Amino acid sequence: MLVVKLELWPHGDQGKARLLGQLIIANDCTGTAKVGNYTLSMATEDGGAEIGRVARHRRSTGAWTLVAKVLRVLAREATP
Repeated sequence: MLVVKLELWPHGDQGKARLLGQLIIANDCTGTAKVGNYTLSMATEDGGAEIGRVARHRRSTGAWTLVAKVLRVLAREATP
């Protein structure tokens, strides 16, 4: 499981950091050793919800590539 945190640092002060939300990327255990499938959930102060899925991610491309795919899924969901 990967957790990406979004924090607000007022005036760049980490000591005053406020958590705005967390993105949880969880392996759904339906993939293979080379390809993974992931569910995406968002957790905020108001609660949490499953928000999407990334399928057929080649594990060899690494975690940041997976995060980039997740952000594209979120951008599609946000587009009217």
